Amino acid sequence: MTTAELQELRKLVNDTVAAGFLASRMPRSVAYIEGVRALLMLRATGARLLCEHRPGTAECDAFFAGVEEGKDWWRHQVEQLVATRATQAGAQRPQAAALDEVMRRVRKGQAREALGLYPQGTTATVLRTGGAA
Repeated sequence: MTTAELQELRKLVNDTVAAGFLASRMPRSVAYIEGVRALLMLRATGARLLCEHRPGTAECDAFFAGVEEGKDWWRHQVEQLVATRATQAGAQRPQAAALDEVMRRVRKGQAREALGLYPQGTTATVLRTGGAA
């Protein structure tokens, strides 16, 4: 992954997190939001999941609670992408089977390949509905 692609993904993750924590939502701590952001970066780029808070503190607990929400956000985005691709392909494969295949490859560390990201050197991410940019 090039530096430019990584910067684009960081910006996209930050924009996604900012949109997800609008004023209309119950406020969350900075540590909680950091956890959501860290999980999205882990899934999108393979970046290490690093909690900078001391274990046993409320901040550390909030961070990992945010990580759990980040997992839900990621799965939702993957489901949307799979649904979009299934529709574009005329739903030749049952959507549940396609989602299972994507999630299996994501767990094996093949997220970008499983989702068809970065085809022919272009930048894309599952954080953007519909795939390729």
